[in-house]
Amino acid sequence: MPEPGPGEVLVRVRATGLCGSDLHFWKYAVYGEGVTLGHEIAGEVAALGEGVERLSPGQLGVVYAGIPCGRCARCRAGLAHYCQEGHSLGTGGPFGGFGEYLLTPAENFLAAPEGSDPALLTFSEPLANGLRCLDHPEVREAGSAVVIGGGVLLIGAFLGSIEVLPVTWMLKELTIRSSLGCSREQQRQALDWVTADRPDARPLVTRRIGMEQVQDTLVDLASGADEIKVVIEHDRRS
Repeated sequence: MPEPGPGEVLVRVRATGLCGSDLHFWKYAVYGEGVTLGHEIAGEVAALGEGVERLSPGQLGVVYAGIPCGRCARCRAGLAHYCQEGHSLGTGGPFGGFGEYLLTPAENFLAAPEGSDPALLTFSEPLANGLRCLDHPEVREAGSAVVIGGGVLLIGAFLGSIEVLPVTWMLKELTIRSSLGCSREQQRQALDWVTADRPDARPLVTRRIGMEQVQDTLVDLASGADEIKVVIEHDRRS
């Protein structure tokens, strides 16, 4: 059982959304051994480190996965989301949403209303990624927009390769943009919306599984299983 240090919170994970990126990280063994996946995390405060006062044991919330270094030029400029020296829960170490407990800086624990469904709280992370997509200059300045299919931005960790003819981009004068992750403030906004049922995330949960079902579920998804969102509920027993 890890002990929280000064300014840290020990979180007992209650639910974790199984992201398409998790599937690719697993399928391609991106991080090798010793990494606990899972970055769409809802849980409750299990213990507080020294100096943490605004939270209390048992409090429910979500965990913002990004952990910037706090020292680089980008962090000092208030652009911690762009930090290249930090790491993220679920992609670079022993702590992630597929584990039972994790440590996180206290400011990364975003409290949710008591009685919330942890499975639905996990949607705050992917929704915040969508808010991040809207934060690009050409989107902010547009008077209107047309969304075709899944939409005009590349998002998510797709690790395969695709064959393209760049001349088709040139002839249509296409602009292709990508978007990475979200800021803590964007996840706070998304959490407020999810807990107010704007949007209602309940119809999007197509399967709830326990931890012992994760391996088989990953195999199913890699084989093309038709799911919108699978959520791991850590207290669920098959």
